[in-house]
Amino acid sequence: MSSHRYPKRALLGDYLRAASGVAVGLIGLIAVPLSWVTATIFTFLVVIFGVFGLRTALRQTLRIDLENQRLTAVSDLTMLPFVARQIPLAELRQVKLRYFGSRRKAATQANGFFQLTVKGAGGKISCDSALEGFSDVVREVFIAARKAEVALDSTTIANLISLGIDPTSPHSPEDLPEDLVASGQDPLPRAAVGSGSP
Repeated sequence: MSSHRYPKRALLGDYLRAASGVAVGLIGLIAVPLSWVTATIFTFLVVIFGVFGLRTALRQTLRIDLENQRLTAVSDLTMLPFVARQIPLAELRQVKLRYFGSRRKAATQANGFFQLTVKGAGGKISCDSALEGFSDVVREVFIAARKAEVALDSTTIANLISLGIDPTSPHSPEDLPEDLVASGQDPLPRAAVGSGSP
């Protein structure tokens, strides 16, 4: 079994951004003479950054487990049972790995992050590269996807390569297995930006 969490240090920047946004909105509502337009703008800031802060707090309580051929997402807060998801790795239906940020910096994650989305019997689980042991989770999910003959799109294959995971193994690097590639798509030997991808 392996358990993976979002470390506090990785979420500190998000907490600061959320607090700054809420503070700007509240100061605007209190200190600035308001018309309906400015009131709407500052209220929008408070709501958006407040929701972002709550989402960050939820991520801090999240734990991703790999145990007994199952991928599980569960929150430490028992009052949030809707967060819990469990997907048998033998019943994967879709695996996507996306990179959001500068294409030029994708290989080092210096200016962006990877996001893994897994769908299967039991629902959908998503996590990003701020998660401790993210590469290990990706590797185990990829191995399970190959065993389950789940087709991977070219963007996912390219991003696996940029994480140091060889999607062709144990095959020759020059011969990408056809069962790993969704119909009509070609592999890209570079990290691929996933902005706008579903």
